[in-house]
Formats: sequence, structure tokens, C-alpha cells
Amino acid sequence: MKTVLIVSCLSAFIGISAFSEPDTATATAAIPHPLNEATRLQQEFESRRAAALRPVLAWYRARLEALQQTEESPEAQEAIARALTSARETFWQEDQPELRQALLAQPWLWRSEDDAEGVATSFHPDGSVVHIGMRGTWRITGPCEVTILTEADERFVLRFNASLSAYEADRRNVSGRRLAAVP
Repeated sequence: MKTVLIVSCLSAFIGISAFSEPDTATATAAIPHPLNEATRLQQEFESRRAAALRPVLAWYRARLEALQQTEESPEAQEAIARALTSARETFWQEDQPELRQALLAQPWLWRSEDDAEGVATSFHPDGSVVHIGMRGTWRITGPCEVTILTEADERFVLRFNASLSAYEADRRNVSGRRLAAVP
């Protein structure tokens, strides 16, 4: 008798919960936000594009290097050297969309021998970088590496850790880390 009563109550509970309104907090948490999904999709696209282009860019650079070895004309040598430099720069810019995204997504802390506390630094899509006391340009120049050239003609090479959350520079005891996103 007790078993029949328990089964009846359990059946009624299951039936009621099946037809009741879902918990909106749980229901909305399960649905991905379109903006987050679009951002994730864009990052995946950039990563796959870089992976697909990697062999083509490597082939192009190798061919330019071989051509540079065989060419005797100084004018042609210079033109090939410029093309090779451009190909190398393009390779690193295109090959690391995750680094670019990490730089642009939120501000960074810049510490140096002049300021151990550090100041907020912003990297912009147009290639500019700014913090109090410094303005300059940035570009990706190697694996997990960004080179900054300041208006004062100072050059800093920032080397980022694998998780792209911190960096160390090649001079003046410069280091930093990613700051929390500004709402």
C-alpha cells in the first residue's frame, strides 16, 4: 500500500513538473548568448584561416629566400629583401589571431624600473599603443612576441607566456599582465 502511494505521488510530481513553466535562469543559462557565440566563431575562423595559410606562407618565404640566394643584381636583391621582410611580418601577424585578440580585448598593466606599481596600457586595432607617459605603435613580430616602437624612438620586445596573460620585455625591467576587462 505504501509503495502504491509513493509511486502515485512520484508520478504526479513528474507529471506536474513536465507541464510546469521552466526555471528561466536555468533555461537562459543553457542557451549561448549570440554575441559570445559570434566572438567565439570569429576567433575559430581566424585560427583556422591562420592554420590553413601557414603552409602557403612558408612556401612563399622559402621561395623568396632561394631567389635571394641566386639573384645577383643589387636592385633585385633589395626588392627581394623587402618582399621577404614583408612576408615574414605578414606571417606573424596572420599566424597569431589569439595574441591579437588578447591584446585588443582588454587593458594590460605595464610595469618598469621607473614605475613598479604599473599603469594601464591599451593596444588598439590601428596598431597604436598608449599608456600615461608613452605613445607608440605595436605589431606582432614572432611567436608570442610583440614589438613596440615609441614616439621617443624606444623599442621594446614583449614576450608573452603561453596563456597570453602576462609578458616580459627585453629591457628596462618592463613586465606586465592582463587587467580585468572594463565594463
